[in-house]
Amino acid sequence: MYVTSLGNYVRIIMKDEEVLGNHSLKDINELVKSMDFIQVHRSCLINKNYVTKLFKNTVHIDDVQIPIGETFLKKVKLFFKESYI
Repeated sequence: MYVTSLGNYVRIIMKDEEVLGNHSLKDINELVKSMDFIQVHRSCLINKNYVTKLFKNTVHIDDVQIPIGETFLKKVKLFFKESYI
């Protein structure tokens, strides 16, 4: 569903479990960028298939609110616009 950075580790949040990995967010981004993931913040990647709401500068995945970083906002909005046309 989404991945957050914890320094030199990442926390991978899936529907039924969470996993800590010894990778950088950049490494994970390279692995998943062709799998409907997009970076929305300097410390967070999301899978667009789990987004339940996109409102202003926040992405919602179920009841989790993930802020969209200012530098990523335009790219994220374009990504979702192209995904749903």
